[in-house]
Amino acid sequence: MFKNHWVKEVKQLEPCADMAAWLTKPYILSQALKRNCNNFNVKVLEQGYKQPFPEECDILNLKHKTPLPLIRQVVLQDGTRPLTCGRVVIPFLSAKHLPGLGQLGTNLIGESLLYHNPDIVRGTFEYAHLAVTSPLVSELIARFSTTILENKLWARRSVFYVKSAPLLVTDLFLPDLGPYVT
Repeated sequence: MFKNHWVKEVKQLEPCADMAAWLTKPYILSQALKRNCNNFNVKVLEQGYKQPFPEECDILNLKHKTPLPLIRQVVLQDGTRPLTCGRVVIPFLSAKHLPGLGQLGTNLIGESLLYHNPDIVRGTFEYAHLAVTSPLVSELIARFSTTILENKLWARRSVFYVKSAPLLVTDLFLPDLGPYVT
């Protein structure tokens, strides 16, 4: 079944068993990917201040007059084979509480700044099966050859709260991901 909206229960989207495992089991996706890769690496696609997508504004309650958030997009790879794409939207007020954002380089934001910080709480996951018409998928198609993308991509997202200020992390699962191994 194909859905192009976000849901709280992954079973509503009916993914295959492997994809359901990738979507729900690894709390820290990068750790699971490292267990499944021979040459795990991070490629930074962009990091800068820009306009977020409308649905990102909605979930973060961003108003049009607020300063532009920092948006960081990375691809997690096994060698040169892209496995997932991560997108983080960090509103101005949240960024003030995360020193070191500008020095991340190819380090992962979750492992470097989020998961071990006692001031940060992670919200619940939401899941989607996104069509090429989704802004998230359309932007990926613009960056990559369409040969690596299918007509829809699985995704999950969650809001983190740093001292009550939100930031949004979205993971898109690319076709070369392979089976989930614990």
